[in-house]
Amino acid sequence: MSESPRTISRAQIIGGLIIVCLIWGSTWLAIKEGLASIPPFFAAAVRFILASMLLRLIMAQQAERVPTDKQYWTLIMETGLLTYSIPFALIYWGQRLIPSGLSSVLFATYPFFVALSARARVPGERLPGMRVFGILLGFVGVVAIFSGQLSVEAGFSPIGMTCIVIGAALQAYALVSVRLKGQNIHPATLTFGGMIIGAAVLSATSLLLEDYSRLVVDTRAIVSTLYLAAFGSVITFITYFWLVKHVNPVLLSLTAFVTPLIAVSLGSAVLDEHLGQRVLLGGLLVLSGVLFANVSGMRSLMKKKPEEAPK
Repeated sequence: MSESPRTISRAQIIGGLIIVCLIWGSTWLAIKEGLASIPPFFAAAVRFILASMLLRLIMAQQAERVPTDKQYWTLIMETGLLTYSIPFALIYWGQRLIPSGLSSVLFATYPFFVALSARARVPGERLPGMRVFGILLGFVGVVAIFSGQLSVEAGFSPIGMTCIVIGAALQAYALVSVRLKGQNIHPATLTFGGMIIGAAVLSATSLLLEDYSRLVVDTRAIVSTLYLAAFGSVITFITYFWLVKHVNPVLLSLTAFVTPLIAVSLGSAVLDEHLGQRVLLGGLLVLSGVLFANVSGMRSLMKKKPEEAPK
């Protein structure tokens, strides 16, 4: 079912961005906690199975049906493989080998890949100099925050790092596809279809490759999986795909710079981790980079009247 038009506001867009940043900023820690008890592919598969069940309930409540047309299923196969299946298999597996903070740093390459994909695939897409400068400044800030981890002693693994970067590149390509082909698809329906594909692929991969003798169903595993399914998958992906319809994909992808800051803040509050001068400086660079990259977008947003857009 396609979406019906209604008026959206700047406050809704800003609220959506805040939700995505806050929740996805915490998922790196949640994934790391879960991997202490659950094999990676199995953990990702269970996450998406539970998330798919919740999404189906949401769709039923909103009287949304799964489309049967070729255009929908072509896009769903693409997002299922390039957003959920392969990237999450790589991210979960790679994060076993490197710190969660370093994982979030590497995933901050996401905006670069979105920018390149959008420039190549979206008609008329440009990369203004200010946006390029903001992206580079933000990435320098993220690296500065976690530069103390960029060593062999801290858990550096070239294979693990490569997995995260490839995952970011694949998700970036899929994001631009959603922007181009998914404008008339309800966010819950779009997310549901992709997660069904992801759950199936990851389940099959787990059955073929993983040893369940190390599986421990403890409180940490249960809480981590439920949180990642309900909040890290259902709420954020619905919100994210809704935002894709209203926000430039390159600007939206800059949330990947903010999530490491959330992860650092949670570490300080929950684990009493010390935030040194390097972290504070890096955070300032990241926020400055986001500001520079969004100067033109924020000006347009402030001048633009609420639009008639898909719900």
